[in-house]
Amino acid sequence: MFTLISKDAGGAEYISRYVKKINDKFCISSIGPAKEIFKQNFKNKKIIEYKEAINRSSWVLCSTGTSSDFEKKAMIYAQKKKKRLIVFLDSWTEYKERFLYRGKIIKPDKILVSDIYAYKLAKKNKFKNIKIVGNHYIKDFKKYLKLYKNKKKIFLKKKFLFLTEPVGQHLKKYYTEKSCLKFFLSNSHIFRNKYSKIHVRPHPSENVNKYSWVKKISKDIKISKKNHLYKDILESNIIIGINTIAMVLGLVAKKKVISCIDANKKCELPHKKIIYFKNILKTNTLLL
Repeated sequence: MFTLISKDAGGAEYISRYVKKINDKFCISSIGPAKEIFKQNFKNKKIIEYKEAINRSSWVLCSTGTSSDFEKKAMIYAQKKKKRLIVFLDSWTEYKERFLYRGKIIKPDKILVSDIYAYKLAKKNKFKNIKIVGNHYIKDFKKYLKLYKNKKKIFLKKKFLFLTEPVGQHLKKYYTEKSCLKFFLSNSHIFRNKYSKIHVRPHPSENVNKYSWVKKISKDIKISKKNHLYKDILESNIIIGINTIAMVLGLVAKKKVISCIDANKKCELPHKKIIYFKNILKTNTLLL
C-alpha cells in the first residue's frame, strides 16, 4: 500500500497516469485542482487527510508543486514516520523551490523525472537517486491527438490560446501573469491580419473571474471555461503562455508555441522550439 499526494493539476495529471502502470494498492490525499483530477481518474477512490493516508502506507509518491506547502508538509511527515519517499518532478522549473521548506531542503529517497531535460536539471541542482520514467501525460495526449484527428475534422478558427498561470506568486519582482497577458494583448494587433480570436484559458488553480477584465478590451477576446485543455489546444492555431507545462502539449500537437514575458527573462522551459514574443515584435513576423 502506498499514498498518492498532489495539490496542483499538472502534478496530478502526471502521477495519475504513472500510477496506472503500477500494480499496487494505494490511497489518495489531495487538495486544490489535483482533487478533481484524481476524482476523474480514480472514481472509486476516496480522498483522505494526508497524515491518515501516510500512516496507512509503506511508501509515498508525491508531486512537487510550488503554489502551496501542502506537498512539502506531507513529505516531511512521511520522513518523520520513516516512510520511503518518492517524488515526481512534473516540470522543468523552480527545482530548488519545490524542496525548500522553512530554510531546509527536503531530501527524498528517489526522484522521478519525465525526460532527459529534467534529468540534467535535477543533476545540475545536485539531486541524487534520479530516474527517468517517461512522460505518461504526453503519451496519453499523443493517443488523444491521434484519435481526435481520425474521428473529427478540426476546424481551426484563426485562434490564439493564451494559457495563464499564477507566476506572480514566485516571480512578481520580475513579472506577473497579469503583466504578461497585458503585454501580449497590447501588442496582438501585429497579428490581426491573419488571426482574430484570442481565448484566455485560466490555470486550474485560478478563479476564471480573475481575468474578466480582458473582455472589456475587445469582443474578440474570450475566456475559455468549459473545453478540455486537449481540445482547446487542438482547435487553436497558436499557443501562448509564460512557463506552463501545457505549452509543451502545444509543441507535441505541432502548433506554434510562444512564450510571452514582459521582462528581461527567458522562458524556464528548456524546449528549443518555443518562440519568444519579444523576438516576434522585433522582426514583426511569426516565422510562418
